[in-house]
Amino acid sequence: MEGLVQWTPSMSVGVEVFDVQHQKLFELLNTLFIAMREGKGRTVIGSAIEEMKAYTQYHFEAEENAFEKYGYPDTETHKAQHQVFVEKVEEFREWHRDSEIKVTIEVLSFLIDWISKHIKGSDRQYSD
Repeated sequence: MEGLVQWTPSMSVGVEVFDVQHQKLFELLNTLFIAMREGKGRTVIGSAIEEMKAYTQYHFEAEENAFEKYGYPDTETHKAQHQVFVEKVEEFREWHRDSEIKVTIEVLSFLIDWISKHIKGSDRQYSD
């Protein structure tokens, strides 16, 4: 699929299950981008937001459980970053319920920022 951001091995955090889960976020971002490019962003944004909500539940729980299990020293900071994502997804859900048009662009921008700063930054710190 031609998209905005493509997963490459250099984006790996060194934990296969988390890499697979991160790739799901890349797919979601690209699906939304392609829909927007085709003028169909409003038709997919609701399901994209719900997928993001599901992602926060299974992915963040998996990471945080691993942090506890292996005594990751930056657990609290990382959990706080996850909470920011969760709160933003809830904000997007509210905007979508209120039919605010900007939600599609906002979601796309947020996901790009999350991938570039969190996955490529914070998540790579727990690789060891």
